[in-house]
Amino acid sequence: MSQEAISQQHVVSRDASAAGRENLGSKVLRMARWFGRTGGKIVLALIVVLIVARIALPYVAKYFINKQLASLDGYWGHVEDVDISLWRGAYQIQDIKIIKTSAIGAPLFTAVELEFSVEWRALLDGEIVAEGDLRTPQVNFVNGPTEATTQSGEDQDWAQTLRDLVPLKINRFAALDGSVHYRDFHSSPRIDVFVQNIFFEVRDIQNTDESDETLPTSFYLRALAMHSGQIESRARADLLSPKPKFDLTFSLRRLRLAQVNPFLRAYGGIDAEAGRISAYSVLRSDGRRLRGYVNPLLEHVELNGSEEDGGFLDRVGDALAGAVVDILKNHNYDRFATRIPIEGDLENPQTDVWAMIGGVLRNGFIRAFQHGIAPN
Repeated sequence: MSQEAISQQHVVSRDASAAGRENLGSKVLRMARWFGRTGGKIVLALIVVLIVARIALPYVAKYFINKQLASLDGYWGHVEDVDISLWRGAYQIQDIKIIKTSAIGAPLFTAVELEFSVEWRALLDGEIVAEGDLRTPQVNFVNGPTEATTQSGEDQDWAQTLRDLVPLKINRFAALDGSVHYRDFHSSPRIDVFVQNIFFEVRDIQNTDESDETLPTSFYLRALAMHSGQIESRARADLLSPKPKFDLTFSLRRLRLAQVNPFLRAYGGIDAEAGRISAYSVLRSDGRRLRGYVNPLLEHVELNGSEEDGGFLDRVGDALAGAVVDILKNHNYDRFATRIPIEGDLENPQTDVWAMIGGVLRNGFIRAFQHGIAPN
């Protein structure tokens, strides 16, 4: 390319660049003039208001939530922070704590985060509902000699509290890495029986897909009891029914009895040196009657004998309990078990004591009960 051609090309580029700058400058000038008019000022004001509102919204939500929690009857609640994600229709409540106002020794409830977000699948079907996820919740039930030292949470309408905090209907709710404790700070020894690593999920609470199923809501629970017992439960239910309708199965597999020795010592006066407990249950309700069973199994049980520390009555109790288990267990499986039928009116179901005793004898001398859910 000749020197003259190169010079001409540079001139063209320089002229194009200058024209572009002039065009950009004129656009900015026109925009500034437009914003200077009444309509532009209104739009600009709205933009500023939206930005300020977005910045202030988490603080306003935090204030509102803490005000609601502070007004609980007999309890005090607080959250540390609130984050809002407008682009995905979600907000997160972080570091939640609810404490009974009378000193108990453990908060009723804590959680790292509670998140609610719009359920887009239901939104496409014309329903505005939310899904919630609760991370690392812990619940503490406390037994005490007086009402002031007892903590059960039953004296508060927590469903209404949740409705006050969440303006949308909840259609799916899940909890991850949760724990539930039963504590007694006044017993000897002190008791802390707990279930850990809890995962549970409830789906189709509102039945937004208008399912024709009799029990449209599904429930699943998985957890670990005292480091050893595997818990699993499944259920289907009709939560919109005036009276509970559900079909539930539950299993607890091989919890080491030694893990609950403080509970056994404090309330039963016995001490387990070895052994495992399992339990299986099926419960069904049609809204009027409850029907089902509980099937507890004790395996390889050894109770401490007369050489253990404790009073004379404690040693006698251990010896008697050990003798009953040893006589009535199935020696081929080293298993003490029974089946407890449950049937009757939903408000007041009954257990058949004679059937329970018959189950013990059947397991011990006829055929051992096996692990797992049996047909009801």
